[in-house]
Amino acid sequence: MCDGLRTRGTTHLIQQSKRRKGKSGNQSRTPRADSDDQFRPYKENQKHIAEHRLNIRKGCQPVRQKKRGQAAERNISINDEVSKLVTAGIMREVHYHDWLSNPVMEKKSDNSWRMCVDFKDLNKACPKDGYPLPEIDWKVESLCGFPFKCFMDAYKGYHQIQMAEEDEEKTAFITNQGIFCYTKMPFGLRNADATYQRLVDKTFHGQIGRNLEMKEHIAKLPMLTAPKEQEELIVYLAASKEAISDVLMTEREARQMPIYFVSRALRGTKVNYTSMEKLVLALVHARKRIRRYF
Repeated sequence: MCDGLRTRGTTHLIQQSKRRKGKSGNQSRTPRADSDDQFRPYKENQKHIAEHRLNIRKGCQPVRQKKRGQAAERNISINDEVSKLVTAGIMREVHYHDWLSNPVMEKKSDNSWRMCVDFKDLNKACPKDGYPLPEIDWKVESLCGFPFKCFMDAYKGYHQIQMAEEDEEKTAFITNQGIFCYTKMPFGLRNADATYQRLVDKTFHGQIGRNLEMKEHIAKLPMLTAPKEQEELIVYLAASKEAISDVLMTEREARQMPIYFVSRALRGTKVNYTSMEKLVLALVHARKRIRRYF
């Protein structure tokens, strides 16, 4: 459930605001739920569409890294992550192996841990895949002039691509619970980006270079508008368990039009705030982020 609050005010567009040309924007950050379902890959993985092979050079000897010690907090995070991925079918336990790597833990912005695997020795044995990768700057510039732009984030996209069966155990890494390997392509492997790009190119074959048609109701979504001097504005505040948001709107010809949208994920003790405290925090947040409209 979300709690909401609507407030009204009058714009104060002073000369300084005019010089800054009062941008309209859309900034949003939504906390991701931590559920096992988000780790679960598609049940029927089509190997003929995409499969990752290591293609290790002939004559390269397997490297077994020595086990590195991990602090207790990191070991807990490693065990939790491995358990989730084993349950989802992305990893499996290994009993006999030639290659062996170590997990590496990285601190995320929310103070949780991200588990990576040190594949540097394995990557040295694999030749570079020359499949062309897109230049992101060129892709963004190619959208100039179009009224609608859509960016897709394929969550856990790499984990939808099957590892070649004969290469699975080469991705083995050691933990205090045992030795595990990937059955799906992990981040950090050399040429993983090329394999993923092949999948994307096959998926959108026939649409690359064209405008993707959008459904009619999407095309009718309200567009951000610029406020007028001395125009009365409306602020909508919303609060949920782990996030707050603010929408600045104006009313013209009996129709409300959005001007600006901001949101913020709640962390730590702020998650336990009461609904009214969260709405007050949302108002303070809006005051800081869109100061020129207050």
